[in-house]
Amino acid sequence: MTASAQDGLRAALLFSGAGVDSSLKRLVANSLPSLVSFDPHSSEKLQSFAEANVTGSNGQVDPSALVRLLLNKGSSPRDMVVSEWIRSLTAASAQSAERVQELAGAMGVIDPQLRKRISPNKNQQSWTLLERAFRARNQIAHELDVTKPVAEKRGRFEPILEYRQLAKVQDLCFECLEVAQLIINDVALRLQSRT
Repeated sequence: MTASAQDGLRAALLFSGAGVDSSLKRLVANSLPSLVSFDPHSSEKLQSFAEANVTGSNGQVDPSALVRLLLNKGSSPRDMVVSEWIRSLTAASAQSAERVQELAGAMGVIDPQLRKRISPNKNQQSWTLLERAFRARNQIAHELDVTKPVAEKRGRFEPILEYRQLAKVQDLCFECLEVAQLIINDVALRLQSRT
């Protein structure tokens, strides 16, 4: 493949990862306020988050955190905790299997087959296709890092760029997008059943 075709493959995988990140964060922001009102898994995760937020380093309730929660303006303490939880969940990148698993768990995604697809595995030999996609995505991003940003002459990129095969990159991109779509479908079905 030509260099520009290789760049296209790299871009496709970078954008697939960004699509997972963006779509899941938006889904969290839009669905969690409703999910916590009826989904037992989301409610349980919210409760754990709330307990952690009002607990100090000594394991006891932090009075100032509790007062802030009770005296907030404009919304109920529950709404404030939900907003804080959403902010916490969407603050970091969702471009790893661990983060996808965390966001899916927060939204109450319990489908065993889907959970298996997104569950991280410490053994590299047993990585899921999603983990392989994020690993390749991160490798591409690091390959494009400027090696000496303040130097007069920057290092050449070409020697460090790994050659990518079309079929493999397609599989990785499809896995990213399909996992995101399956999570969206799961959440949408549960929300739809409540209307």
